[in-house]
Amino acid sequence: MIRLFALLSVVVLALPTWGEGHLGCAPTLADPLGLLGDCARPAAAAPVAQARGIVDRRANIDAEGFPFAIREDHIFFLSGGARVSEAEQQRITQLANVLKTSVLRNACLRLVGHGDTSGPAEANQTVSLSRARAVETLLGEALGAPERIVEVVGAGETAPLAEFEPTAPEQRRVAIYARSCSAP
Repeated sequence: MIRLFALLSVVVLALPTWGEGHLGCAPTLADPLGLLGDCARPAAAAPVAQARGIVDRRANIDAEGFPFAIREDHIFFLSGGARVSEAEQQRITQLANVLKTSVLRNACLRLVGHGDTSGPAEANQTVSLSRARAVETLLGEALGAPERIVEVVGAGETAPLAEFEPTAPEQRRVAIYARSCSAP
């Protein structure tokens, strides 16, 4: 089973299948991404998580039925735009390096673009797919294996993050779900 929860909103989730979630291991100082840690120690990681600005959402499920990542960060987009800034491109490169590790090198990826509620729903749907496609291009190049990205979709404004206002910049994001390529 793959264990990954890291960077970006490009939110990275480790899922044995697209529909069944696994919450992953807690981060430690030796294993800040929780890739190699002991999953039986989640409480011990709270100070590390807080120090890194990590969000704990173990009890929440998103609108598509996927568990939220234990740890997440965001790649933000300007309202109405799908351009990935240079800083965010560097973060995608960092994510690709994590996805190339022995633990994750066989992971398949699903990218889901999201939008805020500014403007018409149809436009938000279109721009959310454009955002996912922009991340697909950059992540595929950084991985050197674009075929690992097996699904790219736009969710528009249909799956907002509950803790943010519907028009907040945090709603303009791309979620990355990782699972074993051998899973259905």
